[in-house]
Order: sequence, then C-alpha cells, then structure tokens
Amino acid sequence: MPFPVTHILLPMLIVETYRRYFAKKKFSKWYVFFAGFLGGAPDFDFFYAWLMTGTFDLSYHRTITHSLLIPIILVAVGLVIYSLHEKKVLKYEGWRVSYMLIFTGSIGLALHTIGDGFDGLTQLFYPFAWTTELPNLVIDKYRAAILDGALLFIWILYDPDLLQDLLRILRLKR
Repeated sequence: MPFPVTHILLPMLIVETYRRYFAKKKFSKWYVFFAGFLGGAPDFDFFYAWLMTGTFDLSYHRTITHSLLIPIILVAVGLVIYSLHEKKVLKYEGWRVSYMLIFTGSIGLALHTIGDGFDGLTQLFYPFAWTTELPNLVIDKYRAAILDGALLFIWILYDPDLLQDLLRILRLKR
C-alpha cells in the first residue's frame, strides 16, 4: 500500500474493535496507538538507508523490516511472558503491559507486511529467498488514497471522543 495512513489506521481500527467489544475496555487506548505506530514503523527503513548511504536507496526497503518473521517471533516471546505472568512467576504488573504492547505491536507489523504484499512482490519471510505475490488489490495510488480516506472517515465516526472534538472545533452541534 503506497500510503502510510492505511498502515497506521487499519491496525488501530482492528485493535480498537477488539478493545471495545471483546476486552471491554480492559486495556488502554495507548495499546491502540502503539499498534498504529508499529503499523507504520517498517517504512522507517527509508531513513536507515538515508543515514547509511546518503540516499533513499530502495534496495534496503521491504527486507528485514517487512518480514512476517518479526511479528511471529514477537508473538512467541509475548506468549512466554504471558504464561509466566499468569503462573505468577513474573509477579510485577509491568509484565502485563509488556506482553500487551508485544501483541498489539505485532498486529501492526504483520498488517503492514501483508498490506505491502498486495501491491507487489514482498519477501514475507525475509531472509529466506522466496518472494510472495499476493493479489494486486491496489492498482494505482488513487485507489490507495480512497482507501486511506475511507479508513480515516471510519476512524472519525468510530471514535466518539474524536468526533466530539472535531464537532467542537468546527463549532457544529451533534
């Protein structure tokens, strides 16, 4: 997906839906934010390339930062922390925050990689050599922009606090 808005909003919408309807708001909106942040994070490899080479060299893009192995490994680590915390081996309550951040962040990372797979060849399991081509759902940047706008509109309608703030700023009544 060529625009980062989709990479950020899609994980946020999914985690917020889980938070709202399944977790019954037992975890913070910061986990929703973290899922969105890590949904956009794999594209930071452009900055790494710029720092290392002085150019935005695309040969680094969609390599290790776009591998599904990272979220898979993170989920495995999160499951170990979760099970040790539930068995009271890890008694500090901060461990709950750790595994929640790992799980929600993994959702953002995985959705980014899968989303990029829909607009071209992606090595879903880098560093292994095979590439995977998912069906091309985003044919051009204009359709991607429409998807970004639709997700943003859904997010605004979905979050009542944000909607209230926007209405107040625009001086409109609900």
